[in-house]
Amino acid sequence: MTTAANPTLTITNPEDQNIKYIHLNQSASAPKWNTYNYTLFVFFKDGNTPYSDNNDQGNVSTGLYRSRYINFGGRSHKVQIQFDIASGLFLPFTSITVNPHVGFHFSLIRFALMLLLGLFAVFLGPNSPLWRWRLDDWGGFEIWTLCVSTLFIMLFYVLIFYMSDSWSIWTGGSRSGAYWGTYTSFNQYGNLANSLLHGHTWLDLPVPAPLKAMQNPYDPFTRMQIIQQNPGMKVFWDHAFYHGKYYCYFGVIPAIVFFMPFEMITGKEMESCWAILMAVLIAAVFATLLLVRMCKIWFPNVSFGAVLLASWMLGIGGGILYHVFTASFYSVPEASSYMFSMVGLWCWFESLRQRKKAGGRRRVDAWWIFFGSLFMACNLGCRPGYIFLCFLAIPIFWTAVFKERLLFSRKGLFATIMVFIPFFLVFIPLFIYNHARFGSFFTFGNTYQLTGFDASHPAFTRMSAAKGIFYYLFQPMNLTTSFPFVGLTGTPSLLFYPIEPYEGGYFAFIAPFALILFSVPWIFSRSRRVELSGELNGGMFEGKSVRRSVMGFVWTALASGFFVMCMDSYLGGISQRYISDFGVAFTLAAICCYLSLFSAAGKRLGPGHKLLILSAVVVVCLCLILEFFETFTVGRYGSLLSYCPQHYFPVKDWFLFLS
Repeated sequence: MTTAANPTLTITNPEDQNIKYIHLNQSASAPKWNTYNYTLFVFFKDGNTPYSDNNDQGNVSTGLYRSRYINFGGRSHKVQIQFDIASGLFLPFTSITVNPHVGFHFSLIRFALMLLLGLFAVFLGPNSPLWRWRLDDWGGFEIWTLCVSTLFIMLFYVLIFYMSDSWSIWTGGSRSGAYWGTYTSFNQYGNLANSLLHGHTWLDLPVPAPLKAMQNPYDPFTRMQIIQQNPGMKVFWDHAFYHGKYYCYFGVIPAIVFFMPFEMITGKEMESCWAILMAVLIAAVFATLLLVRMCKIWFPNVSFGAVLLASWMLGIGGGILYHVFTASFYSVPEASSYMFSMVGLWCWFESLRQRKKAGGRRRVDAWWIFFGSLFMACNLGCRPGYIFLCFLAIPIFWTAVFKERLLFSRKGLFATIMVFIPFFLVFIPLFIYNHARFGSFFTFGNTYQLTGFDASHPAFTRMSAAKGIFYYLFQPMNLTTSFPFVGLTGTPSLLFYPIEPYEGGYFAFIAPFALILFSVPWIFSRSRRVELSGELNGGMFEGKSVRRSVMGFVWTALASGFFVMCMDSYLGGISQRYISDFGVAFTLAAICCYLSLFSAAGKRLGPGHKLLILSAVVVVCLCLILEFFETFTVGRYGSLLSYCPQHYFPVKDWFLFLS
């Protein structure tokens, strides 16, 4: 039992040898998986004052023997360790072993991950035969390889999901002073599904009388004062509040697709994490199908290796991994929109593949267009920012509309009608749903949310939004030489501008391979028109038409993504979960740029192509490594050190020599 706060132990090696390692021996009654933070000090020779550079900080756990090895670096024969613990608490360490023998520990998981990363780099390296095989020439081996690659992308999602222990963290509710004294309920989507099944749109949550009596309940400072004046008063954080009732301002379609059927079948509310996992796994399958179909239509000469690499770029570069890790109700709309977008875009491309000659006339398949529009329209009921991906239909159907007149013409009348019907089928019920809740067809409820700022009268400035754009795109990573090697970044901004824990910008951290977007003016320049048209020729469309479609696709994706990013920055502040709003569009544009340069399968690769392939593979491998270590970053939402020490410390042990 500690008698004072932050107790300090001084350790001297009686043999006058420098201390490299110590091991903390704990009592048999030590609690399981408790974490203790510490700061290390050393006494340099002929000095009596302990020294620490504020980087000699770490943590140990009672649940793993090897986690209690502490590396002092062999700098001194006299050291100190100070525990960050309050007075009167139990410190379960009974003795210390100086300079113990630290045996080699073989980890099968570490070996498997290193092996897989190495195989990934080798199989997709510039000398791999995968870069010489045309996608159109593929057989059974290529199909199985693509299936296995997609399966590994899905397994990577599952690994991140498993490491975060989402099914136990983001459930129930909690009260936190950091949230202006309000109550956080992680079952918001389950509550919404339950309310809809009982025939009303508001949530069945208790509303305290003082909250109803507030003139402006959206003012966080006044709301906090009232909560402090009424102990035990429960106000739900990030719920919409209107006319004395709670509502869910997040998109309703995930509740209809995932949560309501689950409750109808099982009689229980579904946890948000399972809906997110299902959505991203489905999206991974259709993302691969989308890329294959896109390549067969627009990039007929592309290599099989380029398609495999592009599938990994899309899998990790859209910012969707954050939602897999932090699988709370906040991530349900983004994950659902990502799924609907991948399925919808694939259906649109599939409608071009299904062109047939009917009565001597070629046509696009109207039913594939219908389902594509239906899935894309669902974005308005999930994460509305994704609805701007619908503008990608313009370059996708550019040739069909303006050259072959298969849409928006008399012979394409049925297909044209099928383009728009789904938007009416989805938008009209959503607008009616809005009106039933808030008395307005176009109010989704975000202005009525109870959060850390007054959303009904946001006071964010254009300067704040401009700084937010910089952080979203270019905020450098905070790299360290100790586990977990990736830390949170500093994002200073103007007063009360909402900023959540952040690890780095899109180009600097999430998808550095997307820096190729800055070469778009050269890739589609006038000087490369003939070359690019020749490389894109030989498929369903003429090369010149494909070049225009691809160029339009890239610029449309960039414009829609940039617009959504500006709106997120101005209206919502900075959060890593918002990156997927524009990151998916940017990643699709970057993939088109790579495919435009990789469309030379079967030819001898020149030094320039080999260098580009090598750079892309190296950067994608780097992204995989960074995304893996990001899951262990201390201080982020759902930090493994706080919530899952049983997953944090075994991996930290791999890098004991760097501590």
